[in-house]
Amino acid sequence: MKLRNLFAGMILCLAVASCIQDEAQNVEAAIDGCSGSNIQLANINTYSKTVSIYVSKSTDLSALEIKFELPDGANINPVNAIANDDAPKYDFSTSKVPITPEQTLEQYQRMFKVTSESGTTEAVYTITVIKSELPTEYHFENIEDGNNKFHIFYEFNQQEAKMLQWASGNPGFQLTGMAKSPLDYPTVQDQGYKIGKGVKLETKSTGSFGTGVGMPIAAGNLFIGSFEVGNALSDAKAATKFGFPFFKHPTKLEGYYKFKPGTEYITGIGKDENQKPYIITDPSMNGKDKGDIYAILYRADNVNDFLDGNLNFDSEEKIVYIARISDEEMKETDTWTHFSIPFIHRKEIEQSALDEGKYKLAVVFSSSINGAYFKGSIGSTLWIDEVTIHCETEKTINNKLKRNSDMKKYILAGLATLFFGISQINAQSSEHKGLLWSSLHGLDYEFKAGVNIGGTSPLPLPKEIRSIESYSPGLAITLEGNITKWLDATKKWGVSLGLRLDNKNMTTEALVKNYGMEIFNETGGKVEGLWTGGVKTKVKMSLLTVPILANYKISDRWKLVAGPYLSYVMERDFSGHVYEGHLRSPDATGDRVNFAGDNIATYDFSEDLRKFQWGLQVGGEWKAYKHLNIHADLTWGLNDIFKKDFTTISFAMYPIYLNVGFGYSF
Repeated sequence: MKLRNLFAGMILCLAVASCIQDEAQNVEAAIDGCSGSNIQLANINTYSKTVSIYVSKSTDLSALEIKFELPDGANINPVNAIANDDAPKYDFSTSKVPITPEQTLEQYQRMFKVTSESGTTEAVYTITVIKSELPTEYHFENIEDGNNKFHIFYEFNQQEAKMLQWASGNPGFQLTGMAKSPLDYPTVQDQGYKIGKGVKLETKSTGSFGTGVGMPIAAGNLFIGSFEVGNALSDAKAATKFGFPFFKHPTKLEGYYKFKPGTEYITGIGKDENQKPYIITDPSMNGKDKGDIYAILYRADNVNDFLDGNLNFDSEEKIVYIARISDEEMKETDTWTHFSIPFIHRKEIEQSALDEGKYKLAVVFSSSINGAYFKGSIGSTLWIDEVTIHCETEKTINNKLKRNSDMKKYILAGLATLFFGISQINAQSSEHKGLLWSSLHGLDYEFKAGVNIGGTSPLPLPKEIRSIESYSPGLAITLEGNITKWLDATKKWGVSLGLRLDNKNMTTEALVKNYGMEIFNETGGKVEGLWTGGVKTKVKMSLLTVPILANYKISDRWKLVAGPYLSYVMERDFSGHVYEGHLRSPDATGDRVNFAGDNIATYDFSEDLRKFQWGLQVGGEWKAYKHLNIHADLTWGLNDIFKKDFTTISFAMYPIYLNVGFGYSF
């Protein structure tokens, strides 16, 4: 049956029904929009039923105004009402999410239930209010999965407690029905510059649906702001809301890109004599499509003031700074190419307004420069990574070289994520078949993330160490994928094999006596001997670990795991310095070398660390939800971290760490 005939039949049935009964009540229950006097940005995920609301750090959350946009007749109420709630103002001040080593942002979270006009449909949303500032570095390493149909990018700067969720046109593209998996969308995560992930933007065909509504293509895009899917068809350019409050003077937009233009250039939609739509092309533009990279700082006197896809770069009066890549610089290249675009000053900034958050910054990337007008070539692809906004007010530019060094420890993380996330990116039908097959064969898959807390220590504490003066655990993130084979029909006993990217990090200060030491001076020489005094030691290792664990289910929610693990050390650092003491060299009967005040000496035993480690792991896991698990595991190294022929330190040292985190099971 043709679609128009189906619609005609439905209309006829409704017309007849209207004569004999009252109009049916609305059964829709959803949050379509959020606004308020202090809301800077609101990102709504209808699939996961989550809303992320961004406010400034000074916002009073005891009476936060949230004006919900709901379907006709629907209502919304907090799941657990608070005395101070008085719609449209709600009290979020008592719902702070606990700070963790992985999450340092100030967040507040409450549950809200939307009920349809008919009362037959309900939807419970988790609304998270985030106090944050806009980051100035964008690495595209993080995406949200879960119930999402497509990739949703977010940036998180733990040190500065800044967060940003990127927006894209992916929600609009979903309407076309052209995507069968997350990788079929115009905006996806891909391999990035050198090491790590980046973003891939590709201009896609919208198929017969898009042709029918005059939108034959969808350019891959990513931007700071929000996308209102409700306007995707009625006013696509207005659906993109650009910008987030910014408090600095930008000077330069910098990053890396690759670009490949498509072939056939599409300019629009025409209609033949039978009013059937067809695609119009421009052969003179074939292979000449361009990607687009730009950033703008503009004046926005209120939170609801946004620039959108109707932006006119030349005449927009709100723009005070603009940085945009030129047609000449945006060239076809299959290698990562550096771009550095200065911000052009158009108007003076009112500093008091800047301090009040009345300026917004928008950063936009598109695979087709005229994609907002549905002009471009299918297949035009723009890759973006490692983007930085340089600003006058920054005391220091974040050390990119250090980050690149740190990224080496994640060299296999992307591979692990890809391998253990295959079911996320396959076509839905294939996914379900694969999971069904795995279930029938007693196989479970899980992807885990966590943090290691612990240290590398001698056992028992040797006589050389007199006291521990301080201990500081460093950031030690772990990523793991594993497969569990259940050995019985009840899934009570099983064995699992995993692949984990481990990081172990600590810094300690201790008072020691007769501590074997090699001290390096500024000229590269070294002095061996026995040290008495203060020692500050940093132990940092990046390892690829394979745990082989027995599984025992206590209940449907709880299970215990235990077994050995094997680790290969990819990066190693055992270094530090000594202070306030003396060195007896070359042995206990040798000369005494004193160190006092600011006089310190460094040491480095990194090259003396073993490449292979092994030990035991024991822990437990609790199933919080259908797919979400919380775990805690103790790993205890059983072989000395140092090589056999290393004798400078006379006692063995073992890594002992507690790993806590969460996992997603398939």
